[in-house]
Amino acid sequence: MRDFKAYAFSLLRVRSRSEFELRTRLKEKGASREEIEEIIGLLKLYGLLDDKEFACEFARSKARNHWSWLKIEMTLLHDFRVKKEHVEVARGCYDEDEVLNYYIKRFKKTKKDPEYIKRHLLQKGFDWDFINRILKSL
Repeated sequence: MRDFKAYAFSLLRVRSRSEFELRTRLKEKGASREEIEEIIGLLKLYGLLDDKEFACEFARSKARNHWSWLKIEMTLLHDFRVKKEHVEVARGCYDEDEVLNYYIKRFKKTKKDPEYIKRHLLQKGFDWDFINRILKSL
C-alpha cells in the first residue's frame, strides 16, 4: 500500500491528475480496488485530488497553447472522464480572448488567405463565431 501511495504522490508532483486518470494508473500498477479507494479518499481529503480544479487548470493550460474550447471539452469528457458539471465550471477558466488575440496576431503577421484561415481553425475545432471574429479583425 505504501508503494502505491508513494506512486500516486509522485504522479501528482509532476502535474495534477483527474480521478479517472489516477485510478487507471494505480490499477495498471497492480493496486487492488480497496487500495485505490483508500488512496483516492486520502488524496481528496487532503485536497490533492479535485476534478473541478483539474478541469480548470487544464482549460487554462490549453488556452495558453491555443486550443479550442471544443477540443478541451472533448478531452476532459472522454480522455479524463471528468463530470460534465466540472467541465462546465472549467469553461469559466478558459480565456477565449487570449486564444483569439493569438490567432489575430498570427494571421495578421502571416497574411494568410481567409479560406486558409477558415479551414485551419475549423480543423482545430473552433466554431464559426470565433472564426468570424478573427476574420473581421484582420
